[in-house]
Amino acid sequence: MWARLNDNDTIAQLYMRPVGITLDGVQYPASIFSLWSSAELKALKIWSITMANQPSDSTHHNVSGPTYAVTKDADDNVTGVTGTYTSTEKPLKDVYTIPVASSDGFSDGDKIASSANHSSAGKTGNIISKEAGKLHVEVTKGNWASGNTVRGIKPDGTGALSPAVSTTISGDLSLHSRGLQWTKIQEVKDIQGSKLQPYDWYVVRKADDGTAIPSAVQTYRDGVRTKATAHETAVSATTTVTELITVNIGDGWPTEPS
Repeated sequence: MWARLNDNDTIAQLYMRPVGITLDGVQYPASIFSLWSSAELKALKIWSITMANQPSDSTHHNVSGPTYAVTKDADDNVTGVTGTYTSTEKPLKDVYTIPVASSDGFSDGDKIASSANHSSAGKTGNIISKEAGKLHVEVTKGNWASGNTVRGIKPDGTGALSPAVSTTISGDLSLHSRGLQWTKIQEVKDIQGSKLQPYDWYVVRKADDGTAIPSAVQTYRDGVRTKATAHETAVSATTTVTELITVNIGDGWPTEPS
């Protein structure tokens, strides 16, 4: 990728691929992007873009960008053009829409708690987004309900917002979106189902005519359920997205009976 700069060193145009261009009445073929040296391109104020980072995996992150910026040295000379992706972790827990008396003063990224001390509060959450009279909150602890007081907490959880912000829940909560834990648990259930399904006919036959399920098959089916429960427990116990990523739900399943 390349960026062409204006005379004031702001970005005039981005080129995602080589294309023919016309500058000051002169036509240049697309081949200049591959055949010309960087110095020759810079003479036309065209800079190759250096990516400052790589996008995080979209399974666990919301990725936006890239945004592009012109870098300069201490003497205000252009040194390059960079592109940067912004990645934010998706909610670990389920997100609920909380109707409140007022959403004024709360901001995306703030935490909420049922008391001014976030660490000891019985109910906590993270504000994912808001609208008039509603907070969309990743509920991280406790069961919020109508009539509860919601206090605004700094994004790092160190204390109440200043000036203090609080409101009252004015109705029932509703599910807004599922969190990563729920999604991964569904994946566990899908694996469990795919492993049990080929042997379901033994269960049907037993119910139909009383033929016993072979012990090896029953042991396998019991083992599948046990492992599924263990994986779901491990997923539910995670407290960060990083921890969740390390839970290998494909590991440890019993070997199919011969």
